[in-house]
Amino acid sequence: MSRALWSWVAAASFAATLFGSLQADERAVVLAQDSSRWSFPQPLVESASGRGQEEVDLWVDHAGGLHAVWQERSAGTAASNAPGASIRYAHRPWARTWLPPITVVSGPAAAPVVVLDSDGAVHVLFELPLLERAAIAHAVMRTNESSFSKPEYVDAVAAPQWKPALVADPWGRVHAAWTDLRGENADLRHAMREPDGRWTPSVLVHAAHAPGDQRDIDLAMNVSGDLHAIWRDTRGRRSGIFAARLPAGSHVGRGDAWWPDESLARTVGGLQRSPHVVADGTGRLVAAWVDEGDGGTVRVASRPDDAGPWELDRIRYRPARGALLDIALGGGGGRAFVAWGETRDPGARLYGAWVDERLADEPLRLDRAPALIDARRQAVALDGLGAVTAVWDSFPDRPTVEGVSQPRRLLLASLPLPPVNRAQLTTSGWLQYVPSLHNCHGDGYQLLACDGTPGLTVTSRNQRLDAMLGGFVEIDGVTMGENACRRLEVVAARVKSAPCPRDTASASGVLFDDQGPVRGAVVRLGPLSTVTGPTGRYFFDRLPPDRYPITATMACGLSIDGGLIPLRAGQRMQIAPAILTRGDVNADGRIDVGDLSAVAARFRRSGPLDVPCTDLDRDGGVDLDDLQHISARLGLASPLAWSQQAPLAPDQLDATMPAGAQSEGPTPGVLDRRDMPWIARQIEIALPTSAAVPDLPDSPGKP
Repeated sequence: MSRALWSWVAAASFAATLFGSLQADERAVVLAQDSSRWSFPQPLVESASGRGQEEVDLWVDHAGGLHAVWQERSAGTAASNAPGASIRYAHRPWARTWLPPITVVSGPAAAPVVVLDSDGAVHVLFELPLLERAAIAHAVMRTNESSFSKPEYVDAVAAPQWKPALVADPWGRVHAAWTDLRGENADLRHAMREPDGRWTPSVLVHAAHAPGDQRDIDLAMNVSGDLHAIWRDTRGRRSGIFAARLPAGSHVGRGDAWWPDESLARTVGGLQRSPHVVADGTGRLVAAWVDEGDGGTVRVASRPDDAGPWELDRIRYRPARGALLDIALGGGGGRAFVAWGETRDPGARLYGAWVDERLADEPLRLDRAPALIDARRQAVALDGLGAVTAVWDSFPDRPTVEGVSQPRRLLLASLPLPPVNRAQLTTSGWLQYVPSLHNCHGDGYQLLACDGTPGLTVTSRNQRLDAMLGGFVEIDGVTMGENACRRLEVVAARVKSAPCPRDTASASGVLFDDQGPVRGAVVRLGPLSTVTGPTGRYFFDRLPPDRYPITATMACGLSIDGGLIPLRAGQRMQIAPAILTRGDVNADGRIDVGDLSAVAARFRRSGPLDVPCTDLDRDGGVDLDDLQHISARLGLASPLAWSQQAPLAPDQLDATMPAGAQSEGPTPGVLDRRDMPWIARQIEIALPTSAAVPDLPDSPGKP
């Protein structure tokens, strides 16, 4: 965890009350010390126009970033699929703040789930109406894009479908499963989305002859690539928990080779519900569910690996007061964490605990927010190197204010993970930068042997390696292997004398725009070219001593020219950071009225956009901010100078012109009141005659 993020967590944390005694082993003591540092709940993101936020799902990538999806609807609307309900998505990169949320789909959508595929594209499943019934739909936001695709139905049949589950495999596919009522009983169906975007025909997960309803499926992908499912089953006139497995070799083709069902709830005969399953990153699977028998308990079971059976289930928690609500489960780094709700008067409370007996502690409350009550519908994500994070929706302690219903809000709390004993590995080689690591959802490094043979993939959250690029380094680290992201996580690194000295040079640097690091920019150094990673970094290696011209450009932006870069033998050049400028919508090398008109023609539209470059601030839609962005940069042309300063910033806009003055077009680099009628005319020309002309403000400073 970065020093800044650790400080934030520590400052926001509070001393939680421990219930009961801990097991007396050393690891339990360590956990007890860390368990008291659940951060004070904070809003996930501010809701749009006071709309309610519910039905959240949370996913953590291998780079430590958090991805959340949820349903947003008007306050006081009871039905989750009511008109106006939309699905929203937000991302928090590792050690940074949440980026502005964007809309996945507008309309009566519900029950969203999210996952990233092996290339880092964001996939979302949700319920969407089809022929007056709910059906499972899918949308994707690919790497370097700022909006989601148009929703598509996974299996468009005239039958109700609900409660989707979603995982990704190491080969670029995503797997969807859901409850389906196309027959007499509710069944569970599974379909795969191939890397080319095609969905395979859906197949049954459970045995075709199984009587009764099968519901509430959850999925987990093990490190082996085997897909595991768990669900609630009513065969035999009882509600039990069953599991099935789809071996990795069955992913190719129709995907209809699910292995026979296996009962997990073998020690009790009560009503079982709310099943969840996770892979902990070491080959082990962990399942948890609620047993309504004997006053209600949280039960757990584990499967050490794909080859062995599920172990006997056991009780993890029995409430002393209140009834159990639904549970959530997160896994990673060899651990699993379960969170559950309990009824109280008023509302409900949220608690959580580690699943493992060797880490067993008494549950701690997660939702200690005095002004918010009734914590429900939680989601949990566990980052093997950072923290366990929980998100849930909650009511204010005053559900109505002056007769107006207050919306539910999403809250987030996190707990830094206790250290895990891992064997350290020491290795060495020439350090290279890799802009995109397959299956790892981020950038990283690679070590090269003296003969140029690629060595270990290296990632580093807390150790800065950028200054060592191109050098011969020695690294101490721990091996990680969750879901095919096999890498060495750096603990310590140092430059050392190379056993095979080079007479060549290397060069690296970072590119930004006005929103932060630029991913996917193209940098050219002499005859070579490369792309920037998610941190904006680029790298060139093994360059003969010479003077090299350097240029860079990005989609929707102007190019920059850094002149000649002199490199000498053995040099590791750190090139000065530079700012790229967005705004060249039509890719003609200039920012002019043509770009402004293209943005105006799509005013108030949201993704997917036919011209993605019109969403210049990458917030998922075209609005006045995008118009201001263009107008502030009118007249700029490629190539701009390689500079650490943006050529023009929005806060330099001149809004002091006389109110009655008008113009026939904005002055290059200046947006003022005189230009507003002109911009409104451009929008009026571009929009259909039936569309309303937007009400533009008198000046850029007004909302």
